[in-house]
Amino acid sequence: MPDNYYIPTISVITPSFNQGEFIEETIVSVLSQQGNFIIEYFIMDGGSTDNSVEIINKYDELLHRKDWPIGCKGITYRWSSGNDRGQADAVNKGFAQANGEIFGWLNSDDTYLPGTFQKAVVFFSEHPNDVMLYGNAYYTDKKSAITDRYPSEPFNLQKLADYCYICQPTVFIRTAPLKEVGIIDITLHTCMDYDLWIRMGAKFDGRIAFVEEYLATSRMYAENKTLSLRETAYEES
Repeated sequence: MPDNYYIPTISVITPSFNQGEFIEETIVSVLSQQGNFIIEYFIMDGGSTDNSVEIINKYDELLHRKDWPIGCKGITYRWSSGNDRGQADAVNKGFAQANGEIFGWLNSDDTYLPGTFQKAVVFFSEHPNDVMLYGNAYYTDKKSAITDRYPSEPFNLQKLADYCYICQPTVFIRTAPLKEVGIIDITLHTCMDYDLWIRMGAKFDGRIAFVEEYLATSRMYAENKTLSLRETAYEES
């Protein structure tokens, strides 16, 4: 590989609150990514009272001791725990610190599939005009078993006005265009991602790509926001 080979940084934000049951699987799915990129990982914990902080700190220590097998060109791991104004606020706080050229957002009960970061890097390298990509995803249950596939489809702004077919953990956005549309709306509690896709589509229609690859898993269970706050989600949509 030549000395001047470009190695991008992917900044990933994980907002979390009392997700000790799932967050370790989420963290491992980020730190295990392999390829020609640097990972900048922010975990923004909202002051959890379960074992979340213990798990988060475990991987901080593993990386500091160099006891974690890094399969990419480097990992920066940062985390904080304290009060915030919700999930959107946590993502915004992480993004404010991010330095990467590519942005990803992974909730603490979802996971990336192996090879996802490298696929995103290759895609953006081969499609310099595109500003955002998303792909296919699997639904999983509380035990991480695949139950179905997310109903993703190619980007169409008019269809996006009718329903959300973009699975949030599969999304990667170039950081500069994301800054143009603005941060996530903290007044929204269930559809902050849907709002962001609409704003991205309104400004960059024709430059958002759907890739026919499975990139992530989205966990569905009775206590998660999508199912437990259905009325709120309907109103916000």
